[in-house]
Amino acid sequence: MTEKANVFTKHDGHESVVSVRKLRKAGEGATGRLHFVSARVRNGEKPHSVSLVFKKIKKDADFGHEEKSLSENMDDMLRVYSRLRAIGLPVLPTFRIDRERGGILMTDVTKGGKFVSLTNNTNEIMGENKFISRIDNFESLVRHVAHCAKHAAKHKISLWRDEYNIVVPVGGVGKAQLYLTDLDVTSFEPDTTVREIQEVNLEGASAFLLGIVDKYIVSERRKDYMKIILKHVGASLELDNEDLK
Repeated sequence: MTEKANVFTKHDGHESVVSVRKLRKAGEGATGRLHFVSARVRNGEKPHSVSLVFKKIKKDADFGHEEKSLSENMDDMLRVYSRLRAIGLPVLPTFRIDRERGGILMTDVTKGGKFVSLTNNTNEIMGENKFISRIDNFESLVRHVAHCAKHAAKHKISLWRDEYNIVVPVGGVGKAQLYLTDLDVTSFEPDTTVREIQEVNLEGASAFLLGIVDKYIVSERRKDYMKIILKHVGASLELDNEDLK
């Protein structure tokens, strides 16, 4: 495919010209389309190529800020990323924005297809579309999600379910890693109390975890996994009792 070169900005403000060559589609969400790409960084840095994911923002994307331009929304995402990174939450190592054309270069969490990426907000899995038979560290993963929700609230940041991304080995068995990847609707809430933000964040965490279990986990393990979610983020859950029998 044709290689396109655009200016991308990192969280520290550093700009580089990056040539992006699309390889194959990775997924699609409400605000953008994802592709696996080969990216070649130029402009002052030692030229090198790396496999990344490129998100192209849709022209009709709704960020909830009608009065803001595309470049302003892109800058908002970079500010959110920088803040989440600064407070120690699990953001991607690579996150660069093309503010003028509406694009994001991100770490390929599948590592070339060795892992599967599970989210609530794309219409397909980034990787092999199979049910997950077991997540060995599911309870610690749930605690980590709850920690992210509470820690972000302490810093007046509102998270919903779209930000979370669980990465598991291809084959559906093993330990999972957690990242915050989709920052389109993440927002700063300086005029809202920490308690109120935490309630919303935990509700989003619950929705994410329940969605993952319902969508990807094999049926025989769903009940046990839902009980673990109830144990750690249960204050914000309203589960039907039939789900837990």
